[in-house]
Amino acid sequence: MNIQCIVKNVLSELTGMDDVNTNIIRIHTKNLNDFGDLSFPLDLKLWKYIIKDEAIINTTRNIFEYYLKRNDKDTTQYSEAETVIMGFNLLQSSSKPWLPSLSSQYLNSDRFHLFLYRYNVFHEVIILVNKEKSRYGQHLITAEQRVYLTVNEDPESELTTARLHQIKYACEKLLMLHGYEIEEDNVAYKYCFTTKPHEKINENYYRYVCGVVNNSAMKTKETDLTCEMYRQQKIITLDELNEEKVVDSDEKKSWLEAITEAIVTFEFLSVKPSCSPSVTDSNKRITNEKGGVFVLYNAARIRAILEKFSEGQLSGIYPELWNLDRIDFAKLHSQEEWEIVYHYLLEYPELIKKSVKHKPKHEIYPNLICSFLIGLCKKFSKFYRKERILTDGSEHLIPTMMARVWLLKAIQIVMTNCMNILGINEVTKM
Repeated sequence: MNIQCIVKNVLSELTGMDDVNTNIIRIHTKNLNDFGDLSFPLDLKLWKYIIKDEAIINTTRNIFEYYLKRNDKDTTQYSEAETVIMGFNLLQSSSKPWLPSLSSQYLNSDRFHLFLYRYNVFHEVIILVNKEKSRYGQHLITAEQRVYLTVNEDPESELTTARLHQIKYACEKLLMLHGYEIEEDNVAYKYCFTTKPHEKINENYYRYVCGVVNNSAMKTKETDLTCEMYRQQKIITLDELNEEKVVDSDEKKSWLEAITEAIVTFEFLSVKPSCSPSVTDSNKRITNEKGGVFVLYNAARIRAILEKFSEGQLSGIYPELWNLDRIDFAKLHSQEEWEIVYHYLLEYPELIKKSVKHKPKHEIYPNLICSFLIGLCKKFSKFYRKERILTDGSEHLIPTMMARVWLLKAIQIVMTNCMNILGINEVTKM
């Protein structure tokens, strides 16, 4: 179950054609409570690249009338508006075996909007994530194939060499999620990560050319800064931004180092391996919503909420966490909850699949993990601001709280899986 499967089901049902390569069905990314989850045009002329029969297109008023005719329904006595309603009713009935099925619809100008039956998605996805945990998203398509990755270090730039090693680490993690073993002997594929398109590499290795780390001001490869110098710059800036925090000096040192590693990792991996990231001493890169600090902050926030819930259980404020089979996921009804599950938890396995292309040789995109993680954190942050997750323990609020605790656990699992791919360690507090 994923969004593309839902789209294929709708396309196949409407047109009678499988494996249609088209973007005629739009997948909505925001305001889903208002505009639905999917939409498509009614005008059959806009479907002409799929339905290529000119006679049918010129004598049929909309895609639903075409759908009805294809199912041997007589439409001559009905108005165009009636054919739309009849067509949707047939489509909705046909969708009952799907996961998820279609729930409702509305017509906005010349586009027809579909709402999915959300309960099944909440139920199936949250349970699956919590049961599979670190295994969730695995895309095991290989038959015990082995692959080996190595790095040709850049003698001119420590930062570029560090990036090559980070790319190698993330690529290994993604390949293992696809079922590959990382071994040096008896391997099907060997890759050398380098920044030189014509550099001599070991025999039997494929060249994997990556971008260098640039100086943002000079727009050229950064050759002066060492890794230690760059990390210390970040640590000093972070320390100044957090000088009011009263913590043990050793604990603070480890905390600053962990955050710094997350910042640098996002700077290096947020662009495709073949592209060149730029380094800067700007504070904006530390505090914005596109980097490691933002991810760690939201991961720590989820941890804190779950710890508070556990403390509430011990003190008697909250009952024991209900088993998953007792949860009423119909209590999850906010737009943010749905967007988190629909666009992130449900789509995480598809993300892992898209992050590795296997033929003719491997192409790997750890940058997709970075983008996904930032998007999930933004959506969770919005959810946290709008909804109260932990209640006062009143009996009538407990079912909603239990459903949201399991949702948070699922979000935490997916976030942790992403951070493990990137080599980012969580911090207990921010």
